[in-house]
Amino acid sequence: MGSYSTLQSFVEYGIKNFSAEKMSLIFWNHGGAMQGVCFDENSNDSLTNSEVKKALTNAFNNTKRTAKFEWVGYDACLMAVADVASFNSQFFNYMVSSQESEPGEGWDYDGWVKYLLNNINVNTTDLLKKICDTYYDKVAATYNSYGSEYRGYNDTTLSVLDLSKAATFDSEFENVASSLKSKITSSSKLSSLVSSAQKFGYDPDYG
Repeated sequence: MGSYSTLQSFVEYGIKNFSAEKMSLIFWNHGGAMQGVCFDENSNDSLTNSEVKKALTNAFNNTKRTAKFEWVGYDACLMAVADVASFNSQFFNYMVSSQESEPGEGWDYDGWVKYLLNNINVNTTDLLKKICDTYYDKVAATYNSYGSEYRGYNDTTLSVLDLSKAATFDSEFENVASSLKSKITSSSKLSSLVSSAQKFGYDPDYG
């Protein structure tokens, strides 16, 4: 799974044999934001974001596909990152991903796939919302099954990003970053800001 050529071959096979007006691609396995996705325990290798981009670029070029896929899903931890959304905007209209860690079972495929089968003309945003809602409900039920200590608790996150807005976001983010840079006058001030920022995938019990 850590080889870009494997991903490229898979995408090319899908385009050639199951081409449709609306296509999607889901990554499932471990995710690590800027460290990539789909960790292969056998080869101790992950798909870096640059490898995902390379695989998609080659697959689209080799199949002469010009239309974007409708959406990409990351059923993996920590992939709702601006840089990941930015390069995916070249190939997809929407991205579904989590800014927090995901439980091992991942998304509720029984829930949203059945919904799609029963509503084949559903619009994309409604389908992607269903993916988020069924996932959230599934994790909530799992926590509740652990007993009263966890009843009502749910730290799950899953969001839908409209990638048509990625370029505008990137530009505005750079503007904000430039403004903030002029206000940071020392390394200690920067360190203080970083330590007080919201964290994801962080367990205080392990530092």
